[in-house]
Formats: sequence, C-alpha cells, structure tokens
Amino acid sequence: MNRLLIGNIISLVGSFFLCASCVAKTKRRVVVCQLFQCIILTVAQIVFGKGSGAVSMSMAGVRNLIIASGHYNIFVMLAIASITFFFGLYFNTAGYIGLIPIGVGVFYSAALYFSKNVRTLKLSLAVLLFAWIVYSALIYDIFGFLSNSVAEILNIITLIRMHKAIKTPEKQKLT
Repeated sequence: MNRLLIGNIISLVGSFFLCASCVAKTKRRVVVCQLFQCIILTVAQIVFGKGSGAVSMSMAGVRNLIIASGHYNIFVMLAIASITFFFGLYFNTAGYIGLIPIGVGVFYSAALYFSKNVRTLKLSLAVLLFAWIVYSALIYDIFGFLSNSVAEILNIITLIRMHKAIKTPEKQKLT
C-alpha cells in the first residue's frame, strides 16, 4: 500500500475521535478524545511525510493535556507556541504548505490562552478548522478534509445559534 492510502486510513481513525469529542459531554472526555485524535493524526502526518503537521499535532496533544490539568498559563502557551514554530520549521517537508500547520498551532495556542468566552474561542476554532481543511486538501488527506469540514459546519451552526441567542437592548425593546 502506498503512503497516501495508509495515511488516509489512519486519518479516518483520527476523525472518529474528532467526532467523539464533538459529542462528549464532559471536559475530560473532550480532552481525552482530542488527545487520542492528536496522537493518531501525528502518526498520519508522519506517514504522509509531513513533518510540520506532525509537530503541530503532537504539540496540540501536549497543549490539550496541560489545559486539562489546569496548568495552562502564558509561559506554557509561549513555550508550546515556540516549540511548534521552531520545530515545525525545522521538520517542515512540505515547503509553503507546511507553514499552515505551524501557523495554526501557534495561533490556536494563543487563542486558547487569550479567549475569554466561548464565542471568541469558537471564532478562533473556525479559523483553525478552515486552515486544516485547506491543508488537508493540499496534501490529499481526504478523511482529514471531510472530518474538518463537518466540524467546521457544526462550529458555524453553533456560532449562528449563539449569535441569534444574544439579546441586544434594541431587540429587547422590539419584542
């Protein structure tokens, strides 16, 4: 079997954990599902031969583990972002395409630290998922593309529902 097929099979398994994290009802289950997703997708990125993607996914797993333990602070965020950036560049095997997971890893590490509410975090997630959709398409990761697309659609629907639920003073006067 070739690397593309094997990478896609591994990515399919990782997408199940992405779906499981979307329906998990506790923070611990979400983090555990995302941790397994990151581990599996790190392996998929290695099989695809994409070093920067592997670095980004492995650091995302470490970041999720630290967030779950309650020890995510600005110093940890800066360390994870720096490791993602420098090691991502060092192991980048995909040229300009390989910059996408590096940028996503740095961006989302900062977003997780600086986001003060769910809406801001969901907006950051929309950017992150869009970048992973583009990256997955460019490296022919079919299941990564499909699972991230589904997650993006669900995230956008949630954002729209959240926006509709916000009651502004003007809307309250009209009702």
